Amino acid sequence: DKGKEISVKTARQREKNTSNQTVWQLVLRGYPEGIPAGIVTAIHESCNKDVIKSSGSEDPRYIVTPFATKQEAERIRELLIGLGVEQIQVESKK
Repeated sequence: DKGKEISVKTARQREKNTSNQTVWQLVLRGYPEGIPAGIVTAIHESCNKDVIKSSGSEDPRYIVTPFATKQEAERIRELLIGLGVEQIQVESKK
């Protein structure tokens, strides 16, 4: 699925498959028009994770998930900060 859009149904199924353990995710905000292509490319090249757009507000959240460890998520967070991403945080999810 690297670099490809997936359906919400597929994303939810993947989340369900990891629901028995704590997973980590990156949450990006501040891109009402969408994440710039260079940032999306950097995400896909550095971690092969899904980018999910959470709709329902004027300032959508973009979630990069799942990460097995907080350290893995922090590594990608630091990389994205180096590329100019400002509104990004690591969150845990059970």
